[in-house]
Amino acid sequence: MGQGACQAIEDAYIIGKLLEKNQDFNAIFKAFQSIRRKKVNYIVSTSHTIGKVSQWEKGNSIRNFLMGLIPESINQKMAKKIIELEM
Repeated sequence: MGQGACQAIEDAYIIGKLLEKNQDFNAIFKAFQSIRRKKVNYIVSTSHTIGKVSQWEKGNSIRNFLMGLIPESINQKMAKKIIELEM
C-alpha cells in the first residue's frame, strides 16, 4: 500500500497538535497511542492481506479476475479510511 511515509507524516502532525495542548510527554504519548492505534492496525492488516493476494504466483488470472469483481464502493470505503485523519 506504500503507507509508511504517509503515516509518519500523520504521526508527526498529531504529535505536534498534542504538544500545542500539553507538555506532559507521558500524557501526549498515551493520547497519541489511543488516537493512532485503530488506523494503524487497519492499515497493517489490510496491507498484509493485499500483499498476500498480490503475491499469488499460481492462479494469477483467477486473482486478477477476483480483484476486478471488487465493487468500486468498497475500494472507495477503504481509501476513505486510509485518507481521513482522526483526532
